Order: sequence, then structure tokens, then C-alpha cells
Amino acid sequence: MRVWGVIAFALALLPPLTAGAQPSQEAGELRAYVVDAMAQWGVPGMAVAVVRDDQVVLAEGYGVRRLGEQASVDANTVFAIGSNTKAFTAAVIATEIEAGRMAWDAPVARYLPDFQLLDPWVTREITIRDLLTHRHGLARGDMLWHGSGLDRTEIIRRMRRLPQRLPFRSRYDYNNLGYIVAGQATAAAAGKSWDDLVHDRLLSPLGMSRSSTSISALEGMDDLASPHWIENGSTTVMPRMNLDNLGPAGSINSSARDMARWLRFQLADGEADGRPLVAARLLRQTRSAQVTTPTANDPLFPTTHFNAYGMGWALFDYQGRQILQHTGGVDGMQSEMVLVPEARLGFVILTNAEGHDLSRAVMYRLLDLYLGSPRHDWSALFLERARADGEDEDDAASVATGASPSRPLQDYAGVYTDPLYGEVAVIATDAGLELTFGPLHRATLTPRSHDAFSGRWTHPRLGTSSVVFQQDAKGDVGGLELGGVGTFVRKPST
Repeated sequence: MRVWGVIAFALALLPPLTAGAQPSQEAGELRAYVVDAMAQWGVPGMAVAVVRDDQVVLAEGYGVRRLGEQASVDANTVFAIGSNTKAFTAAVIATEIEAGRMAWDAPVARYLPDFQLLDPWVTREITIRDLLTHRHGLARGDMLWHGSGLDRTEIIRRMRRLPQRLPFRSRYDYNNLGYIVAGQATAAAAGKSWDDLVHDRLLSPLGMSRSSTSISALEGMDDLASPHWIENGSTTVMPRMNLDNLGPAGSINSSARDMARWLRFQLADGEADGRPLVAARLLRQTRSAQVTTPTANDPLFPTTHFNAYGMGWALFDYQGRQILQHTGGVDGMQSEMVLVPEARLGFVILTNAEGHDLSRAVMYRLLDLYLGSPRHDWSALFLERARADGEDEDDAASVATGASPSRPLQDYAGVYTDPLYGEVAVIATDAGLELTFGPLHRATLTPRSHDAFSGRWTHPRLGTSSVVFQQDAKGDVGGLELGGVGTFVRKPST
């Protein structure tokens, strides 16, 4: 349903600031801006925390935890932070390096002797630094973890069949699987799980009592944000997916207030309340440029001259300042984390929706606000761009006309297998073809031309995928190519 008007009404009912709080001019300006922008984008809820000069100068929530309900977001509301988990994994590895049990440039096989990739040379040479900097060139393979039901050990075992998408160490290419491997290598070196390491070395000492690494920790917890998806101007509630197998790459849940503690720790170069938790020299390694990343010629950012990646942190320049930043997006939630070390400034933005650019817009608004830069209406600029992109996608989709398949639908039905991903099943029904992948994913197939179909997944984050059936030597359907995943061979019928 179209919900922008509903969200605008909900935001109008927001409670005032907590009694006794002394909102700064920046906080008041931000609040007015965010409330208006959330209604335009259709984002139900957001929480923001800002740290400056080792003080939490802002920690607020806006909107509602779940669309259609009245419970408000506050600074303690728990969200999934997605890939902002990666900086925690890098910091935990730094503690193992400080203890002498690991090294950035040690081969992964030193910690995981059974670890194998397709190329024996890459298997032997790949290091912890390669994994954390996304420079190994392995195919993304996200369907190994997303809704697969596979645990981390099985995901890593199957990676021996993962294609080498780019030449080893040739360039940056973002990959979640590398962080899963790095986390498991750390667990092997330390003799305890990655989850326990994050809790014992970081979350507990920092007092991040509402933060966790597993969805099971959310059971019985109050003040939780629900995930949502935004598409074509409509916002819908999504089911919460178990992402525990993603672990070191993106499974942490946290609140704005807890994340403010993490920001203070980072800005203090690894200290918490004057006590060092991570050696400053090692933590700085995670935040230093390790590999360059493509610099887009974006007219909105004419003063940005470089982009790089550290270990769990992206680096770029804005208005003459070095910015450390990372985005986190998992099923139905999106976050931004930012450090400006020379200004002793950091902030986090947590939202309970995906399919929007509002968190990025608020990020730049905060940079302008706290660095004294000229104000820009980033929300309006990004919204205009998003709407133009949406129109382009609609035009492209309208060009592709439907066609009749080259053979009866029943001929495509069957089970198809791949040694990396396992099995997919194609079922012929009265309504057409349906493809199933793993325990959760389903796609409805629409004919495009001859043996090519467009698969619309029931899970909104997956969108659509091309499905092209292939003939065997006899002219029968012998396999299918699932776009962005791989080629599956048809199993003989019994």
C-alpha cells in the first residue's frame, strides 16, 4: 500500500525531546530536516547518534519501529547494522594480532588448514589482509549465505568451487564471503567463536549492552525495529531473516546509543574510558587506505578526489577532510557509520528500511552541519536522482516484451544442480513456472523470449533474475543459467 501519508502522520505525532535534554542548534535543525525527509522517502524509523570531542552530543530516534504501530524509535531501539559489522571483525583480528596469534599478512591456511579455493596457488597465497580489503577477486557468492540455511563452516567448505571472478589481487571487489572466512580464521586462532570474541573483546568492555551478533539474542528483547522494504513509493514490513551465518560480514544488531560508544572507542584510537582495548597502531591499520576503489565522476561531489578501502572502512575526501565511512544494508535495514578523525567527530545513522538513499543524504547533511560546510538539501537531490533512475528502469522494462516459450512449460520442469549452490527446482503450475532455491527463496518465471525467462523473487531484496534454459545434445532442456548465480545441470528424472 502507499504509505507516505501514513508515515507523515506518524511523524507528526512524535514525542518531544526527553525532559531535561538541552538540544543544540544542530540537533534542532537536524530533527526538522529528518522528519520531513523521512515522510518523503517513506522510511518508517531512524535513529542517529553524534559524537564530538569524546562527548555524545546527540542521540535521538525519529518515527516508528514498525509501520502501522505507534511505538516510537528512540536512542535505544535495536537495528541490524549490516556490513558495519566488518569494522568490528577487523578490530577483533587486531586484538589477536596484538596477542601474537595472528598477522595481517599470514596465509589463511595457517589458521584454517582445510581451506581450499579453485586455484591452488590462490589457496596458498591468500592472506587475512586480502580477505579484509576485498582484493582477492573471488566471485561474490552471496546466495551461499542469503537464506541458504548453511552454517559458516559449510559455506567455507563450498568455497572450494567458487569461481575466481577477477585476477588475484588485481583490484578491489566487494565480497562478504571473505569476511566470513576471516572471522572463522580468527575463531580458530583464538580457540573461541567469532561471536564470543566480539562480545568479550568489544561489546562487553565498551558497555554495548543492547548489542549482539545473533538473531537469537533478540528474542524477548524490547524496543526492536522491524525491517521494511521500499519500492515504487510503497513501504511494506518484511519478515526478519536469520543472518547468523553471515556473522563476521554483517550480523551485528545495535542501537544508536550503543554505537556512540563504538564511535568514541574508534576516535580514541582503541581506548575506552582511558583503558586500551586495541593497540592504536593496529586499529589505525584498519582505517588506513589498503586498496584504491573507483572514483566516480559525480557532479554532486566535485571536490571528492580519492576513494579507498581499509579493513572494514571506506575512505574518501569531502570538503578537504578525510572521511572514514561504511554502509550497512541487510534485509530491511540500512545504516551509515562515519568518522572524521581530525575533527574528533563521528556519527551513526540507523534506519529500519531498505530501498532508499535517505541514510546517505542524512550522512552528508550531518557532515555539512558539524563541519560548517554550506548546507545542501541532500535528501531532495538524492530523491530526484532516485526517481529519475526509477523512470529509466521502468522504460527499460517496458522494452522487453513478453513472448511464448519455445516448448511446453512442463518440459522445463525438473531439478537442476550445481556443486557450489546445490539444487534448484522448477515446477510447472497452472499459473506458469516457479523456481525454488534453498529453503526460503521462490521466484515466479515470466517468459521473455524462446527459452529465456525473467524470475521475480518473492524476497524483495533479490529483485528479478534472468533464467535461461539450455539445450543438451539431444535438443532437450539440459540445464539453466541463473543470472548472477551460475549454471545448473538438469538431474535425470527417476
